[in-house]
Amino acid sequence: MAGFSNEEDVALIRSYCGVARESIIDININATSFWQRILGHFRSEINNENARNIKSIPCRVTMLKKHVQRYVGFVKQSIRGMDDGGYDVAAAYQLGKTAYEAEGRLWTHGTVYEIFKNTFADEYDTAEIPPPFLGNLNGEEA
Repeated sequence: MAGFSNEEDVALIRSYCGVARESIIDININATSFWQRILGHFRSEINNENARNIKSIPCRVTMLKKHVQRYVGFVKQSIRGMDDGGYDVAAAYQLGKTAYEAEGRLWTHGTVYEIFKNTFADEYDTAEIPPPFLGNLNGEEA
């Protein structure tokens, strides 16, 4: 089977985040049911009832999370390395992307990162690092 496309990655992470947030999901759900729900949402989102399988979905989500967490680590490292006067979010994102790609990987998961950031802000939102000053995406003072 061919690798996941960017469209599939985005649909998969939307499905994963949606199921993970659902209030009917509780600690009693088993892993197979959890991943079957994600697979169902994923197939519905890409409008293909035969797309992928229950084995490939958890592996891909895990891999995407690792890539995004690596990128977030680079962004946070860039923020920490900036002057005490503050940092510009766009510059930090670009430095994170540059550091990520310096490892020989192309950063193609920007939309996946945004979905994770909007769903699990405590884990993925780099704006949660408290600087003395925070620039917004336009480089203007917040």
